[in-house]
Amino acid sequence: MLLSKNKYPDMPKKTNTKKKHASADLTLDVYNLAGKVVGKESLPKEFFDAAQNDTLLAQALRIYQANLRLGTHETKTRGEVVGSTHKIYRQKGTGRARHGSRKAPLFVGGGVAHGPHVRDYHLKLSDSMRRVALGSILTMRRREGQIKIIAGLAKIEPKTKKMIRMLTSVKVLEEGKKKNAPILLLTAGDTRSILLSGRNLPYLTISPIHMMNPYMILTHQFVLFMRDALVFLKQPKRPKESTKKIVQKATHKPSKKQPKNKLMKKPKKTTKSKKA
Repeated sequence: MLLSKNKYPDMPKKTNTKKKHASADLTLDVYNLAGKVVGKESLPKEFFDAAQNDTLLAQALRIYQANLRLGTHETKTRGEVVGSTHKIYRQKGTGRARHGSRKAPLFVGGGVAHGPHVRDYHLKLSDSMRRVALGSILTMRRREGQIKIIAGLAKIEPKTKKMIRMLTSVKVLEEGKKKNAPILLLTAGDTRSILLSGRNLPYLTISPIHMMNPYMILTHQFVLFMRDALVFLKQPKRPKESTKKIVQKATHKPSKKQPKNKLMKKPKKTTKSKKA
């Protein structure tokens, strides 16, 4: 029996239902200290229109939290406890269990069995993976409308009320509310006046742009960028040196020739006169 090309004629044919990804508007309004729009700023696509990667983002958060651990915990084993090694009572005839030393983990004041010791919890994440995780969380905040760009922030007066007025005008802070959403302010350049004006606000975290990480952005609801700080994100990634150049530098041996000193002259070689 001949079979038709379509083995299951009742099933509908597959159609290409994928839609093209619409290009997002990567421009945000720039606000001044009074909350008025003074211009627009374009955002880099790598960080603000990236694909969502929850697995890599969770990995970046776990590594960041692991690197915060100091690992200075320490307990003493029975060999490290100071005390006598004398057998506490005889081996047989007492009717009790066999014991040799008071330093055993069974006794009070003895060592600790399988306790924590000093160790390094540091984990590594490649630069490319870190940039992808950072772009994933920044894209999420942009789509939620929780990213603001501030211009002229370096000229703010070092007073707390000036910072509160600016945050209220940008609509990231409700004045008079007891509990406010956490705000992250990313700065660049001279930030002395910014630090003085915002250090007394418990809901505001001020950090330089190069210290930004996915954990910091995820734990804050609003993210404010100084206009000058966006230049750091727009810089292209610098290519690293090839492994061949690094090996050549490591294995390069300096020449054995030493610089000649004019004051110290070598004695001239004297030739013996031949006899006639």
